Amino acid sequence: MIHGIFNMFVGWVKAFQGDFGQSYTYKYAVTKLIGERIGNTVWLSLLTLILTYLIALPFRDGCRTLSKFMGR
Repeated sequence: MIHGIFNMFVGWVKAFQGDFGQSYTYKYAVTKLIGERIGNTVWLSLLTLILTYLIALPFRDGCRTLSKFMGR
């Protein structure tokens, strides 16, 4: 029991230091897999943020105009 808990703790500490081990699927270091894909993730996140604001800002202005028209 104690041995299992200790192994889990050691695994958690290694992950906290950036060592996520090896991927079962790709048989490759997980850190390197994340590094290869982080650029696409950041690009997609920024594109989504920009698109969200481009859609939301016209609605904000429309709501302000409507609220002034309604007398609120």
